[in-house]
Amino acid sequence: DLYYSDSHYGDTMTWTLIEGSIAADQSGNNTYVDNGTKTGKSPGDPSVEKRYYRVVVAGTTPTVYSRDWWGVFSTQLVEGMNLVSFPVIPENVLINSSIGIQLKGATLPQTADSIWYWDKVNKQYDYAWLSTRTGFLGWRSATIQGAPESILSLDADKGFWVQIRPGHEAQNLKLVGRVPRQDQIMHMVKGMQLFGTPYPVEVNLDNANLTANGATLPQNADTIWYWDRAKQQYDYAWLSTRAGFLGWR
Repeated sequence: DLYYSDSHYGDTMTWTLIEGSIAADQSGNNTYVDNGTKTGKSPGDPSVEKRYYRVVVAGTTPTVYSRDWWGVFSTQLVEGMNLVSFPVIPENVLINSSIGIQLKGATLPQTADSIWYWDKVNKQYDYAWLSTRTGFLGWRSATIQGAPESILSLDADKGFWVQIRPGHEAQNLKLVGRVPRQDQIMHMVKGMQLFGTPYPVEVNLDNANLTANGATLPQNADTIWYWDRAKQQYDYAWLSTRAGFLGWR
């Protein structure tokens, strides 16, 4: 049986059975495409901010076995720079699979929507642009001569920039993947890095259980920088250990 939920992620989610059998193909695989017929709206509808799916397999006994949960999330992108991350684990992390052709491409990189990824080891950006050029379609590398097909990997919990070019207007980006069912570990290095929240819902910094080194002064403490899409500028918080002034400030 296949269930779906548009509830906020948590222990009290409401699940609805998607009525009707899901036919198996010749290989014995079951496939279902959510076009909105049985769920009210397709997850591609801009008004659907999130949707979860759960497969439940009934065995020969009354025991019911629950498999992985999968989620679809929608994020609104504005013209300019947008800081994004996957709150789920994509099945295929390569950009041509995980993002596909959702954004607006062009025949030249300077007019196409692009994605920027920070390489924290080499301390530099790698980026790809969405090509609509005949025989040259899809996400292409902008940092390798000849612009081959991009092999940029957009892993879960890693932040990346989405640049929406002027005139392309606001767009909805759908992020699809498996819902993490255990703690997500992110390895930090000294200096700057882009990472995304491992939570599929908004979480206050003080409740996020982030490991960081605080201080009594902001210039000596670990900090988190947050990008405000609407204002196109940064806001940031620092971890205070000052008496009577503890926590993220």
